[in-house]
Amino acid sequence: MMQKAGYILLCFSLVSGLWTAQASLHDGETVTDSIAPVRIEQVFYDADSVPLGTYYYTNTALDSTVYFRPNGRRMAVRFEMPEYEGGYDSLRVFFDEKFSQIEGKAENMNALALVYILLENGKVTRVHIGDRIAYNNRELNYDREIKKILFQTKDKWIVPEEDKSEPRLFVYLFTLN
Repeated sequence: MMQKAGYILLCFSLVSGLWTAQASLHDGETVTDSIAPVRIEQVFYDADSVPLGTYYYTNTALDSTVYFRPNGRRMAVRFEMPEYEGGYDSLRVFFDEKFSQIEGKAENMNALALVYILLENGKVTRVHIGDRIAYNNRELNYDREIKKILFQTKDKWIVPEEDKSEPRLFVYLFTLN
């Protein structure tokens, strides 16, 4: 007696924010069913592997972000970059000018710093280095210098008055030359 080999081919797709599974059975029948929304938590860290917070996704869309305060308490934040006074070119010019004045820094560094910036009530309250690209802090503590420069921008972020009570966390990539 010979048995017919069976198989199931599963395909998953995201349609209008809802995951769908489609199974093709060995006899040619197709079964389609919706799957409950998928919720994912992703912890994010600074350059020294210290956890900074958690991103929460539903079906690949970022729902919310929680920031971990230094005292361990969690704070819901809006993960959104506000406008900067004079535009982002103005921020870049300000940062480049201040960074070039640091005494003892290496010439032609050609490096990058990925920086997390937390605004509360429209002002910079925390700065974290998320990643160091092509630099380290052996000769000079560049992280500290970057933070000093960014704290000088604390009053130059444009946040609508009605949104100032909601903390914002955002990421910016700075060129270090």
